[in-house]
Amino acid sequence: MLNKAKQSAFTLIELGIIIAIIGIMSAVAVTQMMDLTGNAEEAVLQDYLQKLNSGAAQYLVFAGKRPTAFSDFVAVDAASLDPATGLVVPLLYNKKNEAMCTTTVPTNQTLTCTPGSTSPGIANREAVYTMTNGMITAVITPVTTP
Repeated sequence: MLNKAKQSAFTLIELGIIIAIIGIMSAVAVTQMMDLTGNAEEAVLQDYLQKLNSGAAQYLVFAGKRPTAFSDFVAVDAASLDPATGLVVPLLYNKKNEAMCTTTVPTNQTLTCTPGSTSPGIANREAVYTMTNGMITAVITPVTTP
């Protein structure tokens, strides 16, 4: 008589279920990570709004009048930062030392900043800062680089 030892193993269905559960958990984790990146970008933009308003207040103290354009108090680069001239807020730069903000010309009363990736298809946050009577407001929206 043949003596067969009992073998224990996972069936194909059990393995499929385990792989499906791992896939679902991975998808949820990736989605959560993407949300954290967006939240961090939004926090950077909110912080920059506070710096801009602080710079506008410093300009008011320095010049005795409210700024009429971002160029009154926003320095183009770190080398041009000079409290004696009123340029007290640097533009936002990324790790590659590329400016992340652009201003409208000729009014220079709108500043658009995107702190995230510039890679195609990546969702970022974008802030449009607008100056009216020396007061700065921001509209932060999600954007996707084409």
